[in-house]
Amino acid sequence: MEDKNAPTMVAPSQGVHLTLPRDFLPGNRAILIPKPDDGRVLFVVPWNGHTIVGTTDTPRDDLPLDPEAGAQDVDFILGTAARYLSRKPTRHG
Repeated sequence: MEDKNAPTMVAPSQGVHLTLPRDFLPGNRAILIPKPDDGRVLFVVPWNGHTIVGTTDTPRDDLPLDPEAGAQDVDFILGTAARYLSRKPTRHG
């Protein structure tokens, strides 16, 4: 049964992860960065010869079949990760 007065419990959002070359994270351990500047959580994980950095959780009003990473999410990940990685990641292309 649907209660039209019930609060919204589930809403669409988009998470962004970036793949970086492996040498951004020396060693074999992951990093959890709790509460960077805005209270989100960021992780850095070695994965299949690469380094995965993320994630964001940006609310969406739409549900695109082929979503693209937003500039603000990418900038947040790159800027925050730069403080913890062996070198500063930048955009390519």
